[in-house]
Amino acid sequence: VSVLYCDRGCLSSKKMSIVVLSIAAAFSIHTSLVVRDNTFDDFIESYESGLYGGGNDTVHVQLEGTHYLTRGLQVRSWSPQLSITGGTLFGGVKIPVSSFVKDPVTKGKFNADITHFNIDLKGIKNQRDETCNNTKAEAYFNNKRMFLSGYPKINKLGDLDMIGWNYVMKADNDEGKFWYSDELDDVAKGWSKNLDTIWLHGYWFQDWADNYVKPVAIDLNNRWIQVNTTLTPFEYGVQANGRWRVINSPTDLSHRNEYFISTADNKQTLSLVPDTDDGDLHPSDEVIISKVEVGIDVMHQTVSLSNVSIGFFQSTAIISINGTLTVENCILTGAGDMLIKSEGYGTVIDNNVISETGCSGIQVYGGNIFTLEPSGSVVSNNKIHQFSKWKRTYNPGISFNGVGHSFISNSIGSAPHAGALGLAASTYWSKNKFYNLTYECTDSGAWYAGRTWVARSTTFVDNIFIDIFTRVPVSLGYICSMGLYHDDMFGDSYIVGNTFINCHSACFLGGSRNTVVRDNHFKNCNTSVHMDPRGLTSSKFCQPPGGIFWQELDSVNYTSPPWSVAYPELISAPSPCLPWGTNITGNSYCGPAYVNFTDFTEKNATDWGMQLYGNTYTGLC
Repeated sequence: VSVLYCDRGCLSSKKMSIVVLSIAAAFSIHTSLVVRDNTFDDFIESYESGLYGGGNDTVHVQLEGTHYLTRGLQVRSWSPQLSITGGTLFGGVKIPVSSFVKDPVTKGKFNADITHFNIDLKGIKNQRDETCNNTKAEAYFNNKRMFLSGYPKINKLGDLDMIGWNYVMKADNDEGKFWYSDELDDVAKGWSKNLDTIWLHGYWFQDWADNYVKPVAIDLNNRWIQVNTTLTPFEYGVQANGRWRVINSPTDLSHRNEYFISTADNKQTLSLVPDTDDGDLHPSDEVIISKVEVGIDVMHQTVSLSNVSIGFFQSTAIISINGTLTVENCILTGAGDMLIKSEGYGTVIDNNVISETGCSGIQVYGGNIFTLEPSGSVVSNNKIHQFSKWKRTYNPGISFNGVGHSFISNSIGSAPHAGALGLAASTYWSKNKFYNLTYECTDSGAWYAGRTWVARSTTFVDNIFIDIFTRVPVSLGYICSMGLYHDDMFGDSYIVGNTFINCHSACFLGGSRNTVVRDNHFKNCNTSVHMDPRGLTSSKFCQPPGGIFWQELDSVNYTSPPWSVAYPELISAPSPCLPWGTNITGNSYCGPAYVNFTDFTEKNATDWGMQLYGNTYTGLC
């Protein structure tokens, strides 16, 4: 074992090279390093150059202090295995408070020239569907994400970011135009002068899908805005009553926790309004601009992090593809996209705090859907909150896919859409807390999956769902927020011993087959359990032999082992377009007289091949 203590400059010294390589000639190396005084960049250079050996060797790094990276670390199959303990890794640039000057015109605004930090801002990009596409420089104030200046403003309601909205008066999809109200006449004058910088964010056509578009013209007299729909099309189109707001507008920089980065006059100027009670900047305040895209990028190797603070990256803090990743007891804060992306086997993400992301919190993929080999990945005891700050929909706290993951004792909340979303077989969810979710959308769920029969055997035991409902006024459809959302005939779930409190629709089963709902308690929920026979009107999915679900099952050879052994009910599936085999029994519910346990009848249940009995109303909660 070679134990080396390194300050700046020693990591690539010839002496170290000789020591390490001489050991490597005899046997595999276990090198232990203490890396201090902002020298992690030097460690990256030495590590990637092969100084510490190859794929069978191991490097143990003890970090001390805070390290501001100028590049990310790449770990490959030919690199040594790596463990990092302690310290702080930031992918951003710390802007000294002393470099800010009070703006002479705008009260509460401070400006700093950040040109010499050589930050690639990258800028705002179009987003379609559920993708994030948010790799860009962003500002953080005292470890919290700042918002691009815009109108209307974002205000806090507890720990929720409540966006103010403008509304579309009428729309012309052929011309890419929409009209706004006369209440915006004054602010629109500023927008018309800054078409090169401003973007529009909105729920343009549905209250469950948001995206960003680029305006190219504003007619102040006729009150319309035209969008470049070739480069930045509206998601699904635009219609009257759609919600929208302006962002990245220099004339709207006036609210605490807002910022704007100007690139005028061949320099970069950061302007911000501090998120402080007195509106002033203090020596203890920290302003960070994300600079590095990815912090640690792993492929086909083993990496572990423990007791590390890591964050403020333009895209992702940690990526592991076909590797073995362990992240324990860490604080992960700030990423344009997500903080952890792991695709492989044996991932362990335990006892971390994960927050302040533009899109998802973490992503866990792995396992083999064809052989049903489980990933063995475990996500446990994490606090995952304040995610989906940029792309507001379909970017959950936990994104999952594959086979055989376990999610235990996590706290997931304070986000506008789903807390957990994905499609995976044989997943286990126990003792998780989902709270303050779906507050900005309709047709969404705290836990959300749908439209497949391949992702089977999902177990929910002893979870709690609290305050799952839409808070923002919506205008493009009816309000429907779910605790557990089984959309479009997703089923084969075991839902036992869970608690639902203050949910609009607690357990939503959209035609779910072979699902057990037993011994759950529903408290002050508008509807405890919803079921419908939507397969009867969506036979393109469920009707054999050519239905989409059956094509998916054919692709995994479901009539042969291991699928035929694991899921024999698929071999002879009676009434495939009905919620056959679902059992809803032994549940209890309480609340005002208007709450419903179900929105369907016992006769419906019998006709659909279900069982519905033994569910008890216990009165007021």
